[in-house]
Amino acid sequence: DEVKFKPGKLLQSIAGIYINLSSEPSFVSAIPRDGRSYHPQLFHDTSAKLRKLNAGEDVIAGIQHVHVLAEGQVTQQQDEELLAEEAPSDFIDPILGTLMSEPV
Repeated sequence: DEVKFKPGKLLQSIAGIYINLSSEPSFVSAIPRDGRSYHPQLFHDTSAKLRKLNAGEDVIAGIQHVHVLAEGQVTQQQDEELLAEEAPSDFIDPILGTLMSEPV
């Protein structure tokens, strides 16, 4: 049989997954932490391609909303990194190297 690869349909499906999972804070915070594949321009490119595919304004608005949420996480993560740099060593987890929220 012939392989039927439909990149437009795949992009719409992935966008739908992102939109559906955007209500989960752990998912949204994981998006910018993935340094291998996250870049803000990808959301702009995705919106443009979805518009070209006539995906519907609800899908385009949804992916733009995910982008806004992810950018908020970028800012929050940068603030946390700055705090961790300034924190005394007693507040840094010795195993993970992260700032402890409740050090004992």
